[in-house]
Amino acid sequence: MMKLFLIIASVLTFSACSSTTPTEQKGMPSETKKVSTKKNQKRPKHAPVIAASDYMTKQESELRKLSEGSDAVITRHRNILAITLAGDTVFVANSYNPEAEATAVLEKIAPVLAHYDKTRISIMGYTDNAGKRETNQLLSEKRAEAVANILEKSGDIADIRFWIEGKGSHDSMSGPTSQDKSKKNRVEIILTPTIR
Repeated sequence: MMKLFLIIASVLTFSACSSTTPTEQKGMPSETKKVSTKKNQKRPKHAPVIAASDYMTKQESELRKLSEGSDAVITRHRNILAITLAGDTVFVANSYNPEAEATAVLEKIAPVLAHYDKTRISIMGYTDNAGKRETNQLLSEKRAEAVANILEKSGDIADIRFWIEGKGSHDSMSGPTSQDKSKKNRVEIILTPTIR
């Protein structure tokens, strides 16, 4: 009796195993196939990760070299660069077209800004506080637009990277002297990385 029970149990086990094996083979590949497939697959090469600080340091270095001897002042706060063009050598009073010297600087730095395309370019125009508030606001906007146009054309920079804003005469710089007024008539180019 015991022998009969063992024979029936082994037959049932064998038939159960043989009935599931073809299903497994049809439904999914065997372990051997999985391993061989993985070995043959080529993993995509990823671009090296660039830290924002390194990226901005390289850009800063190139910009400083190109702006040496000019009135352009470059400052850095963490990973944000600011290029300030101020004074009578940049804008004549009540004018929004940059002078020849300032234009030459902008044309020099434009290719660098184009190359470092993971940077947002914000351009802020300012005026002194002489004259009407509305007039100064419009003048500051036109100054920012004029600088953006020079950079865009000289470096073939996509206009989507620009943020242009006129700040008018609202400024923390104050004072009645001509030197103070000269500093107020300026444009700031703020470079912010779009990578972490």
